[in-house]
Amino acid sequence: MNDALMNASVRDQRAALGLSQADLAARVGVSRQAIGAIEAGRQVPSTLLALHLARALDCRVEHLFRLTGGRGHPRTQGPRSSGYRACGPRAHSRRVGRAPCQ
Repeated sequence: MNDALMNASVRDQRAALGLSQADLAARVGVSRQAIGAIEAGRQVPSTLLALHLARALDCRVEHLFRLTGGRGHPRTQGPRSSGYRACGPRAHSRRVGRAPCQ
């Protein structure tokens, strides 16, 4: 993934809640420098850290991180894009007991 295509709203949400970088870092278990790097776009958080950030900032991950511009990966373009599967490869199997993908 091209990091330039990612827009992070962590700083805006943190400021809206009146939290410092150190406060947020303590809530999610990382350093203040890591929060600064994420806010500046120098670092992309892991999925787990992104989930912790969303919980600490009382919002959804999609509010904090979203792709902007460019084509990106086919899976980021929605269910009708070429190469995208909304369900796993066994989703159509009767053994799994899941409904078919739509």
